[in-house]
Amino acid sequence: MKKLLIMFCMCSLSLVTQADSLTPSQQSEVRSLVRETLIKHPDIIVEAINELQKQKQQEQQGRVQAVLDANKATLFYDRQDPYLGAEKPALTIAYFFDFNCTVCKRQEVEIEKTLKAFPQVRVVYKDLPILGESSWEASEMALAVHEKDPKKYALVHKKLTSKPGKHDSQSISAALKSEGFDVNTLKKGNTNSFDKQLNKNIQLATLLGIRGTPALVFPDKVVVGYVDEKQLAAMIKEWLKPHS
Repeated sequence: MKKLLIMFCMCSLSLVTQADSLTPSQQSEVRSLVRETLIKHPDIIVEAINELQKQKQQEQQGRVQAVLDANKATLFYDRQDPYLGAEKPALTIAYFFDFNCTVCKRQEVEIEKTLKAFPQVRVVYKDLPILGESSWEASEMALAVHEKDPKKYALVHKKLTSKPGKHDSQSISAALKSEGFDVNTLKKGNTNSFDKQLNKNIQLATLLGIRGTPALVFPDKVVVGYVDEKQLAAMIKEWLKPHS
């Protein structure tokens, strides 16, 4: 009954907005009917708002899914991207992060625990250096390490994310040096290709509506903000169940 009333009100209001198809007398009559209905059943206002919000969420999800489908290869299978986890994954998650993001440093811990619990999952690291010049420098150097010695990327990544607070050139250099890399030597490499990769990540984030870090991108949804181990495990299980 309530659904019928909601539909009646929405249809009636739609008619009012199409003023050219109604006479002034008819418009007044429709408004009176809607007003009378809402007075008798005020709870349908809340239900109508909820229904509209649900429709908007579904439309937004549809737009996001279209972007995910169109950019699947770049998001999940770009060979230039570092990754941790399964070599032949049942699920790949793209992780947008910034080395200067304090929340990302907490998220890293949850991701590490999750990869141990789900060996069939891969996490692809998408640097999103939006928190200053040192973010960009740290990302460039981490990508340079990955290009030079992919096996050591995880160690350097952990060093960079374990530092409390923001980085500067000195802290970045120290993190790299601890794993046997020299910043000046790395900077002589092909940094232009890293800049292109970082700009590509920024473009992807923009398309997906990601305006901050951390953000986890599944094949069917985008999750922005911190996600603890329990929540992340639930999302992974939800996706794996119909795909296993």
